[in-house]
Amino acid sequence: MDYLPLARRLRPQNFSQIIGQELVAKALMAAIDKQKIAGAYLFSGARGTGKTSLARILAKALNCENLASSEPCSNCLPCREITASKCPDVLEIDAASNRGIERVRELRENITYLPHYCRYKVYIIDEVHMMTDEAFNALLKTLEEPPPNVKFIMATTNPDKLPATILSRTIRFNLNLIPIPVIVKRLSEIATDLNLKLTEQVLYLLAQKSAGSMRDALVGLETIVNLKKDDLELQNIQLLIGWHNFDDVLAILNDAFSENSDGALHKLNQLLITGTSASNLNADFLRFIRTMILSKSIKAHNNYHQQEWLPNIYKKILLLAQQLSLPKLQQAFDLFLDLELKSAKSLFENWMLEITLVKLSHLQDLVGVKEMISSLRQVAKTQAKQTKQAKINTTTIDFSSIKDKLSKTTEKSAILSSSDFAPHNQQIDSENKKLHVENVVNDYKEPTPTKDDTRLDIAKPVEPSEPAKSVVPSELAEQVTPPTPDLYDWTSFLDKNLSNLKDNKLKSLISLLKPIKFDQKVLKVASDNDFIIKTISDKEKLKIKEWLQSSCGFPIDLEYGSAAETTQKSYLETKELTQEKLHTKIKHDISLTEEVKTLTNLLPGKIIGVELDEN
Repeated sequence: MDYLPLARRLRPQNFSQIIGQELVAKALMAAIDKQKIAGAYLFSGARGTGKTSLARILAKALNCENLASSEPCSNCLPCREITASKCPDVLEIDAASNRGIERVRELRENITYLPHYCRYKVYIIDEVHMMTDEAFNALLKTLEEPPPNVKFIMATTNPDKLPATILSRTIRFNLNLIPIPVIVKRLSEIATDLNLKLTEQVLYLLAQKSAGSMRDALVGLETIVNLKKDDLELQNIQLLIGWHNFDDVLAILNDAFSENSDGALHKLNQLLITGTSASNLNADFLRFIRTMILSKSIKAHNNYHQQEWLPNIYKKILLLAQQLSLPKLQQAFDLFLDLELKSAKSLFENWMLEITLVKLSHLQDLVGVKEMISSLRQVAKTQAKQTKQAKINTTTIDFSSIKDKLSKTTEKSAILSSSDFAPHNQQIDSENKKLHVENVVNDYKEPTPTKDDTRLDIAKPVEPSEPAKSVVPSELAEQVTPPTPDLYDWTSFLDKNLSNLKDNKLKSLISLLKPIKFDQKVLKVASDNDFIIKTISDKEKLKIKEWLQSSCGFPIDLEYGSAAETTQKSYLETKELTQEKLHTKIKHDISLTEEVKTLTNLLPGKIIGVELDEN
């Protein structure tokens, strides 16, 4: 009696025995139950996923004499003949060896004949993508309008090579790779029936080696099925089927990522000596690194990749992944993927794998653009702080120069207070000294007018007979003048700030406005054109006020009426008021200068401070 391999002996004989393609089986059963059978079907998928098995079961269901619940009975004559591949009405054609137009012409001639004893004449064309273009063109019309008693079932592992005209004339089903847990469960059931005691590690090893193909898993199981019980150890099975230990692969990766290229190469050579191929090792490296990347990239409740590994192996993978960054793992994956592409036609796979491990041991973490920008900003902030601190620490002047300057002039705007100086007998530590320097600088440094400055420089000579010009203290300037340097030059102020305003209508309205007066720190503006001012909506007025307030730095009030004469008069009144208060302040400063002289005579040596401007 001839021996049947496990893959043939355990081939599914009905839809319920299909493993991993249950949804496709349900769709076919529904079509049979409703008697809506198409003229041509196409099953596409990887090897060993059940394409031919589904085609034969479908042929049996179409011709079964005792069909029950869309399942063939497997006992009637058509079912038995189809199972034994002896039915004259079910023809299996290998397109790889019958790919020419002559074979298609012969097929077209034969389909005109009625079936011998079956309901349908079924043509199963395997690896249909191997047919020539001429053969496909000759088959088009037959596929589109086959005779009522003829059905075509085609199978292919590469549907992309099929012409679109063929695909559009068939009902297509895509068969997925069978998940590893499903293969492990099926192998466990078969091993139990065969009285084989296989460990879970051996079952996972066979399932992973099959790469989603049930037929490959059964072939691997058949390799060890005749071994004695004492020989069914993981190490023996690995040597027998040409596989390797996952712990050894993890050890190589661990050494390489730890920059221990010597240890990684030594372990690699030990595996290669035992007969392990470089291509299998490279595939395992890719599988391990892929699992590490997914474990760091997706949420814990979505760890579908965890089902591909034994729990103890998966824990080791996670432990190694925690020590590595995601960019480094991505670089490592690219290295082994590049090796996979380059070594396909190379005679030096072992050498290329060794060099790839050396490259892996010298990988450095990539720095992203976000991290680079953050680092540069941090460096810039540190340098700015150091520069500012250096300037403050070096600001030291001779106190005697201040006495000389105070004695030469009686028109100093800065008022020195004895509370600004620490007593000479008090010990000031470095931190207090820095704080003291900052206070003195802020109190006595003359401000430089800028765009955002809130003070107005009105220290201009009024008449030749008046005293020398003086700097008005900031608190006095805020009481009598608007806090903007461009108030007296309103046109210049608008030119500088209106360029940033995108609303053209608001630009034109604001350009018509002129300042009238500054009363209680509120600037009032109006326009010469009463009609335009009155036509401005409340919403536009609000936008104008908000823009002026943000640009000038103080509240704005819009008024109606002509602004030309009022503006000139308001400016003159403001100027006279400023000059009058300025003279009063200067007289007060002269009296305080005498007090400063007395104070400076009591303070010997130098102090920390800033020079006073002679002017």
